[in-house]
Amino acid sequence: MKKFINKFIYVAFVVATSLVFVACSEDDEPGTGGTGNIKEGQLVDLGLSVDWAGWNVGASSPEGYGDYFAWGETKSKKDYSLYEYKYFNSEDGVIDIGANISGTKYDVARHKWGGEWRMPTKEEFNELINKCQWEWTQEKGISGYKVTGPNGNSIFLPAAGNYDGETNEDKGSDVSYWSATVVVTPGYSSEEAYALLSSKQVNQSMNGTYRCEGLPVRPVMTKKVNEQPEEEGSEEGDSEEGSEDESGLGVNLKLTSGTIWAKWNVGAITPEGYGEYYAWGETMEKSDYSLETYEYFKQDVGYVDKGYDYDVASQKWGDGWRMPTKEEFEELKRECEWDWTQLNGVYGYEVTGSNGKSIFLPAAGYRDGCLHYDAGNGGNYWSASLTNGGLEPTAWGFGFSSNYYGCSDGCYRILGHTIRPVKSK
Repeated sequence: MKKFINKFIYVAFVVATSLVFVACSEDDEPGTGGTGNIKEGQLVDLGLSVDWAGWNVGASSPEGYGDYFAWGETKSKKDYSLYEYKYFNSEDGVIDIGANISGTKYDVARHKWGGEWRMPTKEEFNELINKCQWEWTQEKGISGYKVTGPNGNSIFLPAAGNYDGETNEDKGSDVSYWSATVVVTPGYSSEEAYALLSSKQVNQSMNGTYRCEGLPVRPVMTKKVNEQPEEEGSEEGDSEEGSEDESGLGVNLKLTSGTIWAKWNVGAITPEGYGEYYAWGETMEKSDYSLETYEYFKQDVGYVDKGYDYDVASQKWGDGWRMPTKEEFEELKRECEWDWTQLNGVYGYEVTGSNGKSIFLPAAGYRDGCLHYDAGNGGNYWSASLTNGGLEPTAWGFGFSSNYYGCSDGCYRILGHTIRPVKSK
């Protein structure tokens, strides 16, 4: 895949531009392109939080590639280059149209299909990645992934590739789909949005992709409340005294300190969800985890210690949630039983306290630069503790594989690790 070949040239061009908001023309109004009538096979229940469409926008069958769209545009075209992008001009650069365009006037699924159809968010794609089985196969001679949900139902995602300018060199080999979620990188304009990227050789992941490129769109529809899948841990007995915190987001493992551990990672919606990745001390996810993009490195002073004011768990969740310290991770290791296992097809550790209650830590891997490493094989979680008072380029983290788990003081702060929040009892 060639998503980042010209990244630094491109960023150098747009980094100095400012963000502005624009109004849409009438042809961008949501729902005007379709009646919303659902055809047989068009809506598939995979046993997830949303229902997925059976085919792409512009297609009429599961194996059809459908149409290609730049992010936020509602019409396909011939040339998917920067200067042909509707939300770019030479004076302002790439224009901000929102952090999440799902269901808005910029949502091509809503525009073309109408009704309650919309583009999936990054979190909904992560749920599809983490809770489903993915099998590379062919459907009527077209290569792609058969994606089977927890309930046994499946959809087919054809390898439609993507357009860069007027060319699509990845058709038949790469699976690329837009999400509705923009990539937010501190100090940069939002020139990228998250897309599902995969191939026969490359595992599924959500990566930043230039908004001007042409990708297909696979719509989703929110389930009605009474159709939502049952959440794990909701059975009778979970609310017994001392098992959870009042918010229902945490589990009391009966640790000596009384620390409550969250059921899932920041950015996830299930225990097995990978969630989002953060450089140490940053509070926004991004596409490039390198020294050049790290918010707390200055060429003249080196690394900057920002302390608890920059705790992403506290910023995202509030209500007393925070990043765990090195000592709290060591207590978790010392006082609990650790079992390498699978939860809904996702590898990780089940961590069980002395009271029989447990949490699941998925092997979410880590991000280095623009790449995602070790997903399914290892986990990398940030603690709130810096190495040597912040004078070093590292912080304490907790890492694991199938045969090891423990704290390390050699975790480079610029890398993207996951976060499992805690709160004091």
